[in-house]
Amino acid sequence: MIKAMLRVVMLLLSGVGVAQAQAPANAMMVSDGWVREMPANMRMSAAFMVLMNHSMDAVSLLKASSPQFERVELHRSMPVDGVMRMVEQSRIPVPAQGKTILKPGDWHVMLMMGKAALKAGDTVDLTLSFDNGQELSLVVPVKKMPSHAGMVPPSAAGHGMLHQGHEMMQQGHNMMEQGQQQMMDHSMMGHQGMQHGMEQAGEAAKGSMPAMQ
Repeated sequence: MIKAMLRVVMLLLSGVGVAQAQAPANAMMVSDGWVREMPANMRMSAAFMVLMNHSMDAVSLLKASSPQFERVELHRSMPVDGVMRMVEQSRIPVPAQGKTILKPGDWHVMLMMGKAALKAGDTVDLTLSFDNGQELSLVVPVKKMPSHAGMVPPSAAGHGMLHQGHEMMQQGHNMMEQGQQQMMDHSMMGHQGMQHGMEQAGEAAKGSMPAMQ
């Protein structure tokens, strides 16, 4: 009788051990996910959410992907040399028994090179991969950037401007290089023209000078 009871206890304990071993694989959960509506004439957006870690160990989000975007990166907005910039991250950490909030002006999933324009009411398919081996597949709604009293919060507005600034800065850089090259070409042409004019003036002056007796 005692041996039978011991076997039952051992089976129960082994079952508890299996459940505990499997728990970390399902440790991560996501809530309040949403994707910002794409700005006009832009092919990029960002996904925000709350990452919750129910395990006893820290877990990190390593990558994200979406069939609706050709490129997806993990980013964080942070001050660099006194200027807020979006910096690509290799991971987004989530503390043990804690959470990390992805929000405008902070951690976010950067969605780039969208295959179609996204408006409020659409949905985005996302797959999140964590360093504990867990993957989460999400269907996230597209929403307009939240506003208060009809005004966009400064952090959200700055975040949107940073997104648009990526392409605008690149275009401006290209235009600046082209302008500098054109200025150099024009300057060179002007210098050559001036030199040629001076040579012609010199020749004319020589021709007009009376012959020395």
